[in-house]
Amino acid sequence: MAYAGLPQLAKEAKDKIARALEDINIGLTKGRVDADTVYKIADEVLTGMGRHYADLNLQMLIAVSSLSDIFTPLQMFVFDSKGLYPADTLQLLGLGDSSLLRYLYDTAYPPKMDTRLGARLAIYMVENAKKYIDHCGGKTDLIIIKEGRKWYSADDFAIEAISEAASRSQGEALRKMIENLHLPHGYPDPFQKLP
Repeated sequence: MAYAGLPQLAKEAKDKIARALEDINIGLTKGRVDADTVYKIADEVLTGMGRHYADLNLQMLIAVSSLSDIFTPLQMFVFDSKGLYPADTLQLLGLGDSSLLRYLYDTAYPPKMDTRLGARLAIYMVENAKKYIDHCGGKTDLIIIKEGRKWYSADDFAIEAISEAASRSQGEALRKMIENLHLPHGYPDPFQKLP
């Protein structure tokens, strides 16, 4: 589980979910611990917490993997303070919904992006959020979860180096893009005489 928001709420959710799963493991509750069960329990816990707290300042990413069935793919679920749903695309915890992130997502995220470029895009988006969205800040963490139940944590130096490189090159890339905007051939350029 990964989270963004108030640590005490994340701990409460994690403890309640773990306790319910442990009850199944030791036989107090009937059932089987699998992705569907984790989803159902997490949904009940988080929905209950949402009713209890007026403002549930919590986002969670829950990854479920089975050691007993290596052929079952890793499943991931996202809670965004409104509901729990399968994570089927890029997820950014703790950054909220903003026009900046929607713009970066829409323009830079192709559906078949490889992991290396996806990691760089995630760092770029988080760093821009920290610059331009109120109350975003702190240390950037990046963990990559891949099929085959492997996970990789990016080191601080790599994250900082990519962040700095992005800051240096984004202005240059945007200026070049604007310079290359052309009107269709034969269309008179109304801006030609401007200084």
